[in-house]
Amino acid sequence: MKTLYKNILDFLKDEGKSENDILWVGTENGELAMPWSDFVPMAKDITIYDSSHGDREIPENLVIVGNDWFLELHRDEYMEWWEFKTMPKMKSFNPFLLKKKNSYGGNEYGIVAVE
Repeated sequence: MKTLYKNILDFLKDEGKSENDILWVGTENGELAMPWSDFVPMAKDITIYDSSHGDREIPENLVIVGNDWFLELHRDEYMEWWEFKTMPKMKSFNPFLLKKKNSYGGNEYGIVAVE
């Protein structure tokens, strides 16, 4: 057993980050948010169990946000885990079209570069 606070810090350490890199914590849609420093007392007070036993304790829409990265919670029927995600980096503007992949009446589209 460990606290939610320790769980987050352990995961961040594996990604080369620390709590000093966190900007805010909140819901993935950003409607509810607070600075990390305000979240810490709650996170230290929440004991979580081994996530490999199917326990679902952390709200799934909780995100931990840094400057160009965020932690997103994922789960399946057996466990939950954090996933470290970075903002996509654009090389340059390169126009594209969304084009149907097949002509059999399906609605699946692909991305095709404009020539």
